Amino acid sequence: MSYSFVGFIISCIVIAITPGMTVSLIIANTLKGGLIPGLITVLGGVIAILSMLIILIIGFDVVINSFSFMFFYIQLLGGLYLLYVGAQTIIKRHQSIENYTKMSGRNYFTQGFALMWSNPKTLIFLGAFIPPFINVDGNITNQLILYGLTFAFIAWISDSLYAIFISFMNIVLSNYRSKLNVLSGISITCIGLWLLVTIFIH
Repeated sequence: MSYSFVGFIISCIVIAITPGMTVSLIIANTLKGGLIPGLITVLGGVIAILSMLIILIIGFDVVINSFSFMFFYIQLLGGLYLLYVGAQTIIKRHQSIENYTKMSGRNYFTQGFALMWSNPKTLIFLGAFIPPFINVDGNITNQLILYGLTFAFIAWISDSLYAIFISFMNIVLSNYRSKLNVLSGISITCIGLWLLVTIFIH
């Protein structure tokens, strides 16, 4: 294992454990529905990262220059979708965990996937973060795949641990179900608003 790869792993861990919008959504969905919805949200985000890595491998500069206009609409739809989810969570705040858990997993998966793709900075970040660790004398494609999968794996582990911890706290605070649902809904709504504000100030 090269020193470069070790340094990359350490950097990934530091980045993964730093709370951001994705972690906020995972926490909100775990508070709302329990561990399974939280983990499904994590999966949606990880799949989004993997799809971004495919783009990096195909050709980051080409894709960004050709489809940059689409990012506005991706962000807009993502922000509006999360606003809707947040509002529904507050309105249905008296629902039990059992009712939330019975919801289609596609809902939570879509939220995680949409949030990750609604922030094009994630794609740009991956495009700037991974290349410095690449050895230009080696097979660049294989290295991109290795580093990309490593980043996605560490993000998956870190986000899953957040979901597990919040799920435990959720059980402890089960007597405050309605208030936790309101907090969850407000959090998701704030994430949606942040996305919408971001696209209009840039």
